[in-house]
Amino acid sequence: MTIHYKSGQNVKFNIESIDYIDFQEKGDGGTTVSEGEAIDLGLSVLWATHHVGASSCEQMGDKFAWGETETKKSFTRDNCIYYDKVTWTYTDIGKDIKGSEFDVAHVKWGGKWRMPTLDEINELKKNCTWEWSRVNDVNGYKVIGKNGNSIFIPIIDGDTSFKSSCWTSCIPNDMEGAYSHACSFHLSGHMSINTAMSIAERYMGFYIRPVMSK
Repeated sequence: MTIHYKSGQNVKFNIESIDYIDFQEKGDGGTTVSEGEAIDLGLSVLWATHHVGASSCEQMGDKFAWGETETKKSFTRDNCIYYDKVTWTYTDIGKDIKGSEFDVAHVKWGGKWRMPTLDEINELKKNCTWEWSRVNDVNGYKVIGKNGNSIFIPIIDGDTSFKSSCWTSCIPNDMEGAYSHACSFHLSGHMSINTAMSIAERYMGFYIRPVMSK
């Protein structure tokens, strides 16, 4: 059996080793609970074929505040579950939440899936070839590893000033766990590569592209 992904990636399975195939529906929170395929780009971790909340590579999926595991319609300080409106501070949930109860990728997909760290995002940025591409009328980047495998990261026009923003699992190294900002990864561009590492306040709603340790 060969599964042909919309990103162009093909994965073969020996049908004699498969017990059954389970197609899962959306969960109560509106987030697709079926996990993506883990793609080896020749890096330190495997990368998912799509965002949390998406069912294909060109879909944006759901947005989440940093450390929250359910999506919502709007993102403000007042509706952030880790923001204290009395003290104007954020709850300390750790400097790196990967693999924890605050990691939406791990909570929704289970197993070894988790949010990427800042170092893993930088590795993806520096050690892969980024090509402006289009899948099912959606613009984005085809990210190609040195081994030839690839993933597609979509960009939606007008989504944000950066077009597409994803969380990492980390807050800045020189800050405490209650710091108000976390590290994020922003994509934009039109027929050209434009990526930026930044920090954003934790209440903001960004996408999640999971990884899996090898």
